[in-house]
Amino acid sequence: MRIAVRRVFPKSLAPHPQRAAALLVVAGAVVGLAVWKVRGVEPPGALPLTLIAGTAAVAVVAGCAVALCVAGFLARRIPRGIWYASGVGVLGVGVVLALQGTFIAIALLIGVIIAPVHALLGAGLGAVMRALGSRNDPGGRAAVRRAMQMAFALAAIGMYGAWLFWFLYPGSDGHLAAPPAPQASPDRAIYAADSTAALWTSLAEPGPYGVRRSSYGSGQDQRRAEYGAEADIVAEPVDLSALLPAVSGFEGRFRRSYWGFDATQAPIGGVVWAPEAAAGGGSGAYPLVLIVHGNHPMHHRAELGYDYLAQQLASHGYIAVSVDQNYLNFSWLGEGYGRQEIPARAWLLLEHLRVWQDWNADPASPWYGRVDLSRIALVGHSRGGEAVAVAALFNELSAHPDKPGIEFDFGFDIRGVVALAPSDGFYRPGGGPVELSGIDYVVLHGGHDGDVPLFMGLAQYERVSVSANSFKALAYIYRGSHAGFSSIPRSSDMSFPFGQLLNNAPLIGVSGQHALTTLYVTAFVEASLRNREEARTVFRSASAALQLLPKEWVLQRYRDGRHSVIADFDADRDPRVTADGRTAFHAVGLERWDTQPVTLRAFGRETGNRARVLSWPDRPDSPAAYFTVTVAAETAARFSSRGELLFSLADVRVPPPGERLSAAAVDLVLLGHDDSVVTVELALLQPSPPPLVVQYTKLGPLERALIRPVETVLRSYRVPLDLVAAAGLPPHSIRQIRFAFDIDQPGSVILDEIGYAAPH
Repeated sequence: MRIAVRRVFPKSLAPHPQRAAALLVVAGAVVGLAVWKVRGVEPPGALPLTLIAGTAAVAVVAGCAVALCVAGFLARRIPRGIWYASGVGVLGVGVVLALQGTFIAIALLIGVIIAPVHALLGAGLGAVMRALGSRNDPGGRAAVRRAMQMAFALAAIGMYGAWLFWFLYPGSDGHLAAPPAPQASPDRAIYAADSTAALWTSLAEPGPYGVRRSSYGSGQDQRRAEYGAEADIVAEPVDLSALLPAVSGFEGRFRRSYWGFDATQAPIGGVVWAPEAAAGGGSGAYPLVLIVHGNHPMHHRAELGYDYLAQQLASHGYIAVSVDQNYLNFSWLGEGYGRQEIPARAWLLLEHLRVWQDWNADPASPWYGRVDLSRIALVGHSRGGEAVAVAALFNELSAHPDKPGIEFDFGFDIRGVVALAPSDGFYRPGGGPVELSGIDYVVLHGGHDGDVPLFMGLAQYERVSVSANSFKALAYIYRGSHAGFSSIPRSSDMSFPFGQLLNNAPLIGVSGQHALTTLYVTAFVEASLRNREEARTVFRSASAALQLLPKEWVLQRYRDGRHSVIADFDADRDPRVTADGRTAFHAVGLERWDTQPVTLRAFGRETGNRARVLSWPDRPDSPAAYFTVTVAAETAARFSSRGELLFSLADVRVPPPGERLSAAAVDLVLLGHDDSVVTVELALLQPSPPPLVVQYTKLGPLERALIRPVETVLRSYRVPLDLVAAAGLPPHSIRQIRFAFDIDQPGSVILDEIGYAAPH
């Protein structure tokens, strides 16, 4: 038997079955990891929560290994072969992860965690097998010893198997709120009556134009022929070095070697989807939309993840360009630019516009006269979502806010900005936040985003000031993810192994998220670039998303220049009256009705908005619980039966673990000067969401301890005043707006943006 073993294993392993077992288990772990990575698990990013959870998971596996070592080795020293197996495993794991884009340092660290654990696990199994096969039985106690060792082995294997099953399974959706219930509502009836529902369908589907794909680049790209020898048109590189931190040392040399250029010769390149009439020399000019990706491994072509969106826009008559900025992304060696590249990303977008401006004016260019540069929109995802807001800011400035020596002379007609799950605050111009005014803005975010788990774009939304003709909107897609805005195949929002800790079971799916994204982005550019007022109804009405995905909660918020403020609480200091003294407040049966900053669900991060917190107890003996807004006569005099009362509301209750709460029952009670009363049930206007609990990892209790499970997302409500007039209350005679709550159950909401929208 020993001769056979020597023939199969190296000489150093033959006398020690535990060494061979260690090597086999480590090899199995490396091969399994390689197969898993080939399946496409390659998202970027990580979060401190996953590091904590990862440590806990590794501790479980380590416990299994320790149990086997105690059973197999007892007090013996670990053989050298196990160290050899661990070393080979560390290198194997590191190489597999690095080839998929993981930082080399992190890849090796993961290898250091995975390989020794599996080496000890295999060695322990080998030792137990060797002991069980021993025929030496001094004292007649071998049977008892073998039984104990077998019990240790089975327990450890069972624990490891259970952990492996948990590690690989997608998660659970038991925490999800109940989906919207089908119902008819005045909101739906109003929009169906004027055929707006048909418009929503047309915006969600491909348009009437045939599309053509092309590309442009430096003509010398050594990695991507589409931007090199196969580029349809050549664009001159630009010097980015003044806008980027220097990357020196080995990483700097590696980047230059990999790309064949440095920051002084940054290429201008992208994939173009355009109507065939524009690309083929037809007549007419088409609006321009630039789309920019976020931070992926730099050797991945992240810009191709938005082909679905670019084709959709091109089919509706837009020139859509998915911009290449991959050389600014992270490499195997690290971030490179240390999250300080946002200004460069923004500046590059504006340089792309300059190139398109030149082509549009050049008779020798295939794009001569084909681009309507008076109608431009920017779309960005993740860090690109932050970059497009910065680009809109830079477009209005004469110089870099932190480096005045860098002059700007852009001044393009950028009308709209779309941010998909954006980051926020990586760049603070002049040490302050990015503030925009007079530009259309929309932000989309997935509630189960595992890369940007906080709705960071909410803060940028609050920092956009609307003008008379502009608007801003947001859509919070409850079961949406981060990767769902892109079409690059990924099974998680974070890289392996951290991505295995994410809860993927609740996700809406790529096709559903793409459908909502195309609807919202198409509606946005139609409203912003083509001034189609009816396209704004996609953001004003909750029914647009429900028509597309009836089982999905999407919280929408909207504001435009028609919104005249009655009370928004930002400047109020007196809790009973607004700062201008024209509106008064009163409460009955409420525990709280104070004004507080609206924060994200972790770290106390403020959004820059203030709202009223209204909380009421479970008091069956209480006659009522309500919050009253008394409006001045001159304010009510503007109210017309063709206008709308506006406000934003959010249910901020946190359900106990494992429980679901129904939507808070809120009625809007309008009182007239003649004491006439009209009551409007908000649930009849649009389905009212219950608390939308988020569990984006598979570690529910730990996640709950670190992060509030409900994000505070205000939702816009619009009350058509023709309904009030039909009930017998003339809108101009309204003197009080009362929010009445169901006292049969305790609750808490936040209220903001009470106002009036004049008729179109």
